[in-house]
Amino acid sequence: MASDDHREPNPKTALDRYTGDQLSRAEGWAKLPADELKRRASKASAERDPVELWALVEAYLFLHGSKGARASHHTLRTYKRGVLDLLAAWQGENLLRPSRDAGVLYRRGTGRHTRPGALAGHPAGEARRGPDAL
Repeated sequence: MASDDHREPNPKTALDRYTGDQLSRAEGWAKLPADELKRRASKASAERDPVELWALVEAYLFLHGSKGARASHHTLRTYKRGVLDLLAAWQGENLLRPSRDAGVLYRRGTGRHTRPGALAGHPAGEARRGPDAL
């Protein structure tokens, strides 16, 4: 073999994983066999891998969300932030089998960061806040 076989790869010619557009990424998840999808989702959860978990959430929103491909950049940023926030808040929780009240406690904790009255004056917002808020 030639003596140059031990050179570092040229960054301009190195192969990177193609992430493609949102449709390509969603198709990548959608085409997985059910057992492989479950295995990858379980692994991402166990390893608390924010990149893989976000890819899964993004694909789910694209494929099953009410807006599909028309989800706004703001919505996507908000969901991505939610994945990161949940990982930070649930350091001791099993993401696949959280404790009985983990979701409620998480939601109550995130509610402290909501502007007071942010939903006030909006009919749907009033309903979401519950009867005690009226």
